Amino acid sequence: MTLPDIKWKGSFRHVAASSPTDVWAVGGPMSHGIDDNITKVLHYDGVSWREVPFPAGETPSRMTITDIAAVSGRLWLIGQRGTPAVIQEWDGTVWRSHQPPSECVFGGSGPGDMPNFCNFAGITAFSQNDIWVAGNGSWSGFAVVPLERHVLAFSQGWHQWTTARADVGQREVVARPVGRWQHCPAGRQHLVVHGDGKTWETVAAPKSLLPGVAVDNAGNPCVIQNFPPEQRSTLATYDRGWIETPVPLPAGTVAVSMKSIAAVPGSDVMFAVGTADLPTSPRKVQAVVMRRQ
Repeated sequence: MTLPDIKWKGSFRHVAASSPTDVWAVGGPMSHGIDDNITKVLHYDGVSWREVPFPAGETPSRMTITDIAAVSGRLWLIGQRGTPAVIQEWDGTVWRSHQPPSECVFGGSGPGDMPNFCNFAGITAFSQNDIWVAGNGSWSGFAVVPLERHVLAFSQGWHQWTTARADVGQREVVARPVGRWQHCPAGRQHLVVHGDGKTWETVAAPKSLLPGVAVDNAGNPCVIQNFPPEQRSTLATYDRGWIETPVPLPAGTVAVSMKSIAAVPGSDVMFAVGTADLPTSPRKVQAVVMRRQ
């Protein structure tokens, strides 16, 4: 797939799509420390890609984008700037910075005299007024590290978060709703569950690392698998079992590692993003976008 002339060497880490003419890729140059992250945002209109300037991410900082969601011509980015949570929205014209739920505002005193905090790790947008964020956090009045889901509701021109709490003990678990399939990385383990509207069934997960999951037009899950250290990626689709297809190497590269996958609603098209190794010494990489149809 043709990309704009990218001047930086790095990786795309997130991809989201709301339609065939509204696809987003987010990544940035390779960083050399925790203080020099730069975020790049690109948009595909069905014909070509263009970079959308992202002022909040152009100056090197500790800001890390952990996930994105696209809906109704809008893009949502979540992440962390060190400890404080980050919520950014592209409304089609300008970027807007949103405050996290009050429980997540860094400061105060949580359990064990720890400061209040929230770590945002996954976001799903069902509509412009129905945005869900998953992560974990701790704050005064709540005694364990929970799985947090925050729903963003629009009312009279202002934004209000409500919080659904689920006690999952002391480890971080992140669930990303994708149709009726969920992929939940928990430490080094992965849980894949399927719901039919009435009950949930656990499905054996592939054994490799799973940085991305999407649901195709037929309702089947597709996951990206990476096999370090040889930097080999496959696309695994599920239909009574996992079927693996190697991800092709982009021209002029020697290895590929995909980071995220997104299905285009109402179509058989999927986009995957990541990074490819160039045959150079020292090693250099380039950001890649792949389209599956």
